[in-house]
Amino acid sequence: MDCELIKQILPAYVKHSASEESAKEVESHLCVCHQCRDYLSKIIDKPFTPPKENKEPVTADRGLTFWEYAVLATAIFILCFFIFLFIKG
Repeated sequence: MDCELIKQILPAYVKHSASEESAKEVESHLCVCHQCRDYLSKIIDKPFTPPKENKEPVTADRGLTFWEYAVLATAIFILCFFIFLFIKG
């Protein structure tokens, strides 16, 4: 197999996503080709860099506190009371 083709397959080989046939061909080629072994070691030694898509901090949804529930319940009660008065009279 050609070295350029092996270099294209190596990233998939490292991630274990190459087909079984391709993986066998890569392994047999690596046994005889020093340049491809060096290329493989460079791929493996690359540090992982996370994607830089979203830089906003992650915050947990804290929900409502007891007092926020109390104020909300009171407001709903008052609203229902005025609706009741409006309908009744």
